[in-house]
Amino acid sequence: MKDHQDENENKTHNLT
Repeated sequence: MKDHQDENENKTHNLT
């Protein structure tokens, strides 16, 4: 579950 959150944050960071 924690791994999934990390991926979500990575996508948000890639938004820039």
